[in-house]
Amino acid sequence: MTTVNRTLTDEYGESPARLPIQVHTQENTMARQSKTTTSKTSHRGRNEGSLQRTAQGKWRAWVTLPNGARRSKTFATKPEARAWMRDIQVEDPVPQQANQPLGAYLLSWFEIHQTQIKETTLADYIRLIQNRINPYIGEIPLADLRPGTFDRLYYDLHLAGVGDGQIRYAHRVIHKALQDAVRDRLLPANPSDGAKLPKKKKRKIDIPLSEEQTIKLVETALTTPIGPMIYLAATIGLRQGELLALQWDDIDYHNRQIHVQRNLQRFSRDGKLVMKFSTPKSETSDRLIQVGEETMTVLDQQKQQIVTMQAVAGARWQENNLVFPSSVGTPQNQSNLLKQFAHVLALAGLPHIRFHDLRHIATSLMLNHGIPLLTVSHILGHSLPSTTLNMYGHRDKTSEYQAACLMDQIFTSARPVRLPEVFVAQSRPKTN
Repeated sequence: MTTVNRTLTDEYGESPARLPIQVHTQENTMARQSKTTTSKTSHRGRNEGSLQRTAQGKWRAWVTLPNGARRSKTFATKPEARAWMRDIQVEDPVPQQANQPLGAYLLSWFEIHQTQIKETTLADYIRLIQNRINPYIGEIPLADLRPGTFDRLYYDLHLAGVGDGQIRYAHRVIHKALQDAVRDRLLPANPSDGAKLPKKKKRKIDIPLSEEQTIKLVETALTTPIGPMIYLAATIGLRQGELLALQWDDIDYHNRQIHVQRNLQRFSRDGKLVMKFSTPKSETSDRLIQVGEETMTVLDQQKQQIVTMQAVAGARWQENNLVFPSSVGTPQNQSNLLKQFAHVLALAGLPHIRFHDLRHIATSLMLNHGIPLLTVSHILGHSLPSTTLNMYGHRDKTSEYQAACLMDQIFTSARPVRLPEVFVAQSRPKTN
């Protein structure tokens, strides 16, 4: 059976992206078209359209233009149909910009949109292009991209050991950039649409420390300079960047509230480490958190500690109004904080964990002690309670037992009711 390449168009109910597929040149393959036509079709090269001879002996031509529009016309002779297709292609040729490589297009796209992207995110994008995209498909022109191109890319990344989350992240970046290419009429449709991605898995968090171990960690930490920071991370789950960006103006002593409204970001610029305050991770990450009296006491201790730090630093002190500054008042370097945290773990005789694990521990403790899911989600700054549930929802046998006992108590007064004999008789099963 002979097969030829043809162009996928929206006559099949698909997007107008030009995808090479295999079709059979037999009569029944064109049954979905008008009953007034026959199956004999002349398939030409890419972007050149297609020809079909009708039952009346005329020739019908189809052309899909780079902007996605599809045109067709019927002619008496085949040369007339071909001439019309050539004229249409000249009228609306493939944009020259569509011939630029994907890697070059992405870099220019980022340059245009860099004012709308956080500097740390932009750095992530650049690394993504250099390490995940360019080595595989960076040289392919935009006009030659197909869904299969990205199927292969994501499969190759998987074989290279790239995690599913990173692959999905790469797809989101590519898709967004190519969507703008469609908007600018460089492409008729987004070629990354329909690409096969790894299935999104529910993320479950393993809690590295028990409640007793966490209490021991906090008790030990409060004897060290970073004790107040560990206390806030373990009790209300503040992120490391949120803690390091916290200012005294964010502390409302009257209402006992903490306003989380900025984040400290670290990134490399021209080979140098840069620390910069930015907006929180997401819109819901900007939040007011109610705290207790003990937390306010811990913050008072931190304020007294800063007075001592100012005295020691003297003229070297740089006032930034930070709750958790460095020894000279500047934003703390993450590496120094992690060294101090590792020291506290060693003092407490506990296994090594990440500082971010304190956020997971705080969440688990709140949920296990019956704090409503919606409240916990707000404290964490999650956009949806389902995010909290998917990450931290797990069976707690103690809570399950308490729930069972509670339900028993609710129905403890329930006793069998003696029914009239007529109802008892009606309820008996019939016997043959």
